[in-house]
Amino acid sequence: MQLRFRSDYGYGWRTKDGQLLDVPPPFSIETIQERPDRFEGLTLEQAHLLSGKWVELTLRTNGPNPTYNLRAFSRQADAEPEITGFASLP
Repeated sequence: MQLRFRSDYGYGWRTKDGQLLDVPPPFSIETIQERPDRFEGLTLEQAHLLSGKWVELTLRTNGPNPTYNLRAFSRQADAEPEITGFASLP
């Protein structure tokens, strides 16, 4: 299933080295694993900060507009994310 997310500032978007990144535009993922509090999948966007990345979104706040912590990896099995950020469903 494809899901679209809006990138949110939250506490900022950062690289694993702590470099602050601009908040990217919205993005879609092809989900591989879905639970009410977590989504995992591959980013579908081209020419995007998250292009080709494996993305893990875990529920941060619940309610009418839930928000998610985002961790992006080069590969699914990577232990340390390359990028961290925040997102919500539009």
